[in-house]
Amino acid sequence: MKKQRKERGSLWRRLREQYDRAMGRGLRGEMQGCRQLILQGCEEILEYGKCRIRLSLRDPDACQIIVSGRELVCLSYHPDAVVVQGRIQQITYCCEGGEEDVCASTM
Repeated sequence: MKKQRKERGSLWRRLREQYDRAMGRGLRGEMQGCRQLILQGCEEILEYGKCRIRLSLRDPDACQIIVSGRELVCLSYHPDAVVVQGRIQQITYCCEGGEEDVCASTM
């Protein structure tokens, strides 16, 4: 019984996921050229560097997103949204199963 509960996540996380779905607050991104990405639906910054920024997501279909490029900097971070600026070359998301799929690519 405990194992099942742990796999499903905490009650708080499950309630928040259901609330986010109902309110339409899943993953949402906006690119402004190949220089800026505004991403809503983030939980935390997992990795931060000039060439790669990895973010944890609240979206049930994708658990992480990786922004790759040069001179990357996180201009703004607050609960639910991140602004990444620099020369964005690739955006990759990772599904729950662990496989990575390219969802957008810019040069």
